[in-house]
Amino acid sequence: MDVHGGQGSPLEDVIEKFKNFYWLFAEGDGEPKYQKEIDRMILADQRSLTVDFMDLLLYDCSLASGVVDEPDKYIEHATTALFQLISSHRRAYLERVGDRIHVRFKNVENQVPIRNLG
Repeated sequence: MDVHGGQGSPLEDVIEKFKNFYWLFAEGDGEPKYQKEIDRMILADQRSLTVDFMDLLLYDCSLASGVVDEPDKYIEHATTALFQLISSHRRAYLERVGDRIHVRFKNVENQVPIRNLG
């Protein structure tokens, strides 16, 4: 399910995939993990969202592969997706923190680029 609809460029597609991940990825209890994390981040006026790489790998291995293969580019895409989600729902928060929000990934350090496997 695409929460924002539409087809676009490959860049837009990656950003949409990250938005869907934030919106739809659920923990074992069925609760949307990153929706809750984004809400906590906003309530605490924090500027960064920490994403567990293993969650991303479970959700979409092409996004996970991008984070490993091109980390700077994919972290920027992940941050753009976060900014777009927040700007459509929590403008007051963005007025307080500006555009200084970012995404961090944990549990990436031991990952082998998928193209190097096999």
